[in-house]
Amino acid sequence: MKKDDDRHCSECKHYEICTNFYMYCKVLKRRITARKKPCKHYESFIRKQKMKKSLDEIEAGDEVYYTSRYYSKILKVDRVTSTTIVCGSEKFRKQNGRQIPADTWGSSYISVLTESLKNQYYEMIRKKQLITKIKSVDLFQLSVDSLQQISDVIQNSMTDENT
Repeated sequence: MKKDDDRHCSECKHYEICTNFYMYCKVLKRRITARKKPCKHYESFIRKQKMKKSLDEIEAGDEVYYTSRYYSKILKVDRVTSTTIVCGSEKFRKQNGRQIPADTWGSSYISVLTESLKNQYYEMIRKKQLITKIKSVDLFQLSVDSLQQISDVIQNSMTDENT
């Protein structure tokens, strides 16, 4: 094995078993033997495999977390086929969660909705609602004491975040 072969392993995403049962690397475009030590791509490979397994377990009626370049939302799964997950009028690949048809400018995908993602989503919505509510207040109609209290609250929260 040459030195540049050392960065790959049998568990790497670049490998496929060829007809002669040797390992074939798509990156190096040739057959190589398997290594016992995982390469640098192993962690991302495992993460994608876990996501694939979790997307394979999704059924109709489940909720998924939709993430795009511009916003996030919770979608309900309407139908699941062998290759796609359908949520309303949007389709996603079951293999990796990417939206069909794939947009080259934005990367829209779904993932399994966990409790932490759900809490994070609702916290983000609440924060946006509060910001909108605060922006809609006409500050010129408030008294000086009220404005001073608001200023103190903002100042205290800024110092708390910096420490």
